[in-house]
Amino acid sequence: MTQNQNRPPRVGALAALLGFAFAAHADEGPRVYFGLTAGVAAAIAKDYDTDRHETGSGRPSAGVFAGLRLFDLPVGKGLPVALEAGYQDISSHTIPYRVGGGTTDLTARGHSSYLALRVSAPLTERVALYGRLGAARNVVDGNTPAGQTPIDIDGRRTGVLAGFGAEFVLMPNLLLRAEATSFGRASANARAGGISAGIAVGF
Repeated sequence: MTQNQNRPPRVGALAALLGFAFAAHADEGPRVYFGLTAGVAAAIAKDYDTDRHETGSGRPSAGVFAGLRLFDLPVGKGLPVALEAGYQDISSHTIPYRVGGGTTDLTARGHSSYLALRVSAPLTERVALYGRLGAARNVVDGNTPAGQTPIDIDGRRTGVLAGFGAEFVLMPNLLLRAEATSFGRASANARAGGISAGIAVGF
C-alpha cells in the first residue's frame, strides 16, 4: 500500500468570503472566527479488536477551522448558530490489533475536510458548551509490517461529523475550546475521530 499524497485544501477563498461577511455585519458584534487545533486523531479499523497487551504510538494532529455566526436560536438568552468549515490532519499513528490469534500493527494516516453547523449553549459569560453536526470528506491509507496479517483500510468516504465540546473566553475575542469529534466513516473498512484543543480569534 502507498501513502496518500493528497494535500490540504486552500482556505484563501473561505477567508475572503468570511471577511466580506464580517464587513457587512460589523455593527452586530463579532461574527467571524478563525482558529487552530492540536490533539490526537486516528483512523480505526472496522471489525477488529485492539490488542490491549501491546502499546500503540502516534504523532500529534493539527487542524484549522473558520466559522461565520449566522443567527441566534430564540431559546433563553439565545443559542448562537454558526457555519463552520475546517481541515483536520490525521497524522501517522500505529495501533496494534488482534488478528487470528496474533497481533497486526496497523500504521495509518489521512485527513478530513468538513462543513458543519455549530450550536452553542452559554453557561456563563465566559463558558459555553457546543455541538457540531455536518459532513466530513475523509481520506485514509495504512500499511502493516511484512510477516503480519494485513489490514486494508485504504479509501475515501464522506461521513457524518459529530462533535461536542466546551469553549472558554480567555479575553475579548480570544477563545479556547476542547472537543471530542467523530468524523464518521473514513473508508469502507475504517472510521475516524479524535480529541483536540483549539484556540480561536473572533472579529
